[in-house]
Amino acid sequence: MSPFARALYLGLAGTLFPTAAIAQSVDYAALEETIGEPVTTSVTGKPQRASETPASVEIITRARIVRSPAHDVPG
Repeated sequence: MSPFARALYLGLAGTLFPTAAIAQSVDYAALEETIGEPVTTSVTGKPQRASETPASVEIITRARIVRSPAHDVPG
């Protein structure tokens, strides 16, 4: 395989997985502090303000989970 073809294939392979290359972690605590309201993950995996989520969404905090007597999720 020529060096040009190899470079071309590698360049094209990089475009197949763009989200893995630019993946970032989100600091939800910092976002909540900045905007002054709870932030959750939307269906698309992006941060979303609690006030912008559908009405049927209930945000369960870490403290509420710790206080819960449940040890697992049934089903």
